[in-house]
Amino acid sequence: GLYFASQGGDGGGSGGAAAAAAAQPTGGGMSDADAAAVAAAMGEQDVRAPDAVRRERLYEPAPAQHLVQAGAGVRRQRSGSNNVFDETEEGAAAAGAQHPQGTSEPAPAPPQKGLAGLFAAPTDLDVGGSFEQAKEQALTLGRWMVVNVQKESEFATHQLNRDTWGNDIVKEMLKENFVFFQANMNDEGSDEEATKLVMYYRLQSFPVTLLVDPVTGAKMKRWEGFVQPDQLMEDLMGFMDRSPVAAAAGDPAAPARKVARGGVGPGSVGGQRAAVEAQQQQQQQEQQRQEEQRKLRAEAEAAEAAHVAAAALESARAALPPEPPAGEPSCRIAFRLPDGRRVTRKFPTSATSAALHAFAAVELGSGKPVSLKEGMPGAAPLDPNSTITLAEARLNGVQLLCTLAD
Repeated sequence: GLYFASQGGDGGGSGGAAAAAAAQPTGGGMSDADAAAVAAAMGEQDVRAPDAVRRERLYEPAPAQHLVQAGAGVRRQRSGSNNVFDETEEGAAAAGAQHPQGTSEPAPAPPQKGLAGLFAAPTDLDVGGSFEQAKEQALTLGRWMVVNVQKESEFATHQLNRDTWGNDIVKEMLKENFVFFQANMNDEGSDEEATKLVMYYRLQSFPVTLLVDPVTGAKMKRWEGFVQPDQLMEDLMGFMDRSPVAAAAGDPAAPARKVARGGVGPGSVGGQRAAVEAQQQQQQQEQQRQEEQRKLRAEAEAAEAAHVAAAALESARAALPPEPPAGEPSCRIAFRLPDGRRVTRKFPTSATSAALHAFAAVELGSGKPVSLKEGMPGAAPLDPNSTITLAEARLNGVQLLCTLAD
């Protein structure tokens, strides 16, 4: 500890000695005799001893994990402490109590206190073993897998342990409806299973949580970094009503823990192959159904467009005035059509631009609206609703360019 004492202006030799003695650093606290000497030098009798030194580390890379034989199966276990916050004095004491001297098997770990217990990994959720063993268990139970790959140098990892995996409702949901698997990807001593998951799913940022189909091993959903408990439960809710085995067999509404029908077990190679083939067949049928619906919609739209065009063409024929006979006043107008043809027709001088648009539409035969304007640069299109006559507009002898209106 480091202690400071201020020296007064009238302090004599004893005051200076006391300040010098109090300013000296001590290694791990001050003994009672030293404290008494300092108190006597300062003229005080009741000076309590300094507090004990306490050192804590926030977080750092976890020690390497290794595999230990546990009964008939193999479970993943970390060497030493299971949490970086065990570096505190309480955590170190608890870690030492887990491995009493003279015993080969670790003793049952007492409930962790302080930071170690607050940010402890969810060992009661993790099924342990290898990823393949966890996948087989998920297949047997007919459940989806929730895979969490952590990195203890990232604080979001400890947030997940404390706030998400430590949430009672999340725990109950995962225990009853999913198979939870956790692995650690650290800079030093990474979990072997975590390394496999990083390579297989091409993971780059940590922590990351995946929803995995145990039938195909496909990644169904992905959460990066810290995810709130409410958000995780909301995202997982849609997968609780159907199992991966039933979904692969083409029955997405089947109960979550329903096993596959037939004589082939869901955990066998034949069962997995049959489930994958059934899933592929279902996808093909869905694609065919969507293609048929698309064709039906296209045919319906084409029929509607043809009906509208026919009605518009009939209306244009009705609006087209007859060509004036020889000897009567008329306006002779040429049309350059979109197909390259050039046609000429006479119109009554009392006709309006609506007659010109009707003639162009009839000539094209499509019934689609057209745009007409003079061939000179900068000419504005004719208004089909204008009441100005052709004689007043002085359109006799002009050539109009015809284009399809947008």
